[in-house]
Amino acid sequence: MLRSYRRPPLLRRPPGFAWRARTFVAAAALAVGLSAAPSQADEGGTRGRIVKLQINTPGSEHHASFHGAITLRQGNGALRRYHWGGSACPGQKLSDSQIAMLAQAHFNRGRTWLAPFFVASEGGDKNCLVAFELTG
Repeated sequence: MLRSYRRPPLLRRPPGFAWRARTFVAAAALAVGLSAAPSQADEGGTRGRIVKLQINTPGSEHHASFHGAITLRQGNGALRRYHWGGSACPGQKLSDSQIAMLAQAHFNRGRTWLAPFFVASEGGDKNCLVAFELTG
């Protein structure tokens, strides 16, 4: 009878290890890549769960204003919105892989927390997402 090989307990990876490692690397790359863009200091927001993800395609009437936004429900129940791209946040553009990470965090919102880092928009009326940290 053949027995299947299993790694010894000390060499096994914990569940979700690969996803967490990729998330950390991507979040770190986002923080490094986007934090140099704004002229003011990044402000850390209260962590929350993504309850809404909005992507404005080039055909949208809102695309010129902003390319996308997320809405977070914070621990106290308050909703807070963060934007990127467009005229409101011209220096904050997210790549397709970063948007995919936000979509995955929205899909797994029961298990994933997002801590946003932002700067005020050009007009001061919007929060521009410049980096984020995902934890689960």
